[in-house]
Amino acid sequence: MAILLYQSALLAGVTTDITAGGIAGGGTYLLTVCNRSAGAIPVSIAITTGGEPTDASWLEYLTPVPAAGSGKNVLSRHPVPLGEGWRVFVRASGDGLAVNLIGREE
Repeated sequence: MAILLYQSALLAGVTTDITAGGIAGGGTYLLTVCNRSAGAIPVSIAITTGGEPTDASWLEYLTPVPAAGSGKNVLSRHPVPLGEGWRVFVRASGDGLAVNLIGREE
């Protein structure tokens, strides 16, 4: 079993495929979004089986991630079961978010 890590610093208004084209191995993952900025930033998260996100792909939509230093500045989702080749997309409404997806290939 391999441990897999995908991560990205998000840019405002850009939908980012943090898996860079798809998960290398199916498994169970932990997804965290950390806010490094002084204000709350809404984030949207989608999962697809290989294509670009559609209206039905979004798991979170404009969910606010509180400001750094608030003690609540991390949005965490676990377990996130993903199949090989699946893609995880994240879009931030402002600059200052970092996203990490870490899991164990099954």
